[in-house]
Amino acid sequence: MEKISEIDYLKLRASYGITASLGPATNADVVLRSSTTNRPYADEGESVINLINLANDDLTWEKNYQANIGIDFGLFKNRLSASVDVYSRRSFDLISRIKTIRYRW
Repeated sequence: MEKISEIDYLKLRASYGITASLGPATNADVVLRSSTTNRPYADEGESVINLINLANDDLTWEKNYQANIGIDFGLFKNRLSASVDVYSRRSFDLISRIKTIRYRW
C-alpha cells in the first residue's frame, strides 16, 4: 500500500451481535388475583381466586441478529473520502398484539 500514493487510508470494519428484549408480553406466568365476593351482609363474604392471565411456557425473548461490514477510504490527500456499509438484520421470536373478537351468546 505504501507504493500507491493515491490512497491515504483504507479501513475495513465488521461487527456482529445479538440483542434481545421482552417486548409487550406480560403473561409468561399465570396471574391469579384473590378477592372477596359481594354478599348482602358484610359477614357473609367468601374468598375467591380469579384467573387473570394464563401461563405461556413457549414465551421467550424477542431476538435480533445483526451483522455489518464496512470500508472507509481516503484518496488524493484526503480530498475524496467515502464510507460504504452493508448490513443484515434478522429478527425472530417476535411478540405482537393480536386483536381477537369476543363473541357473547
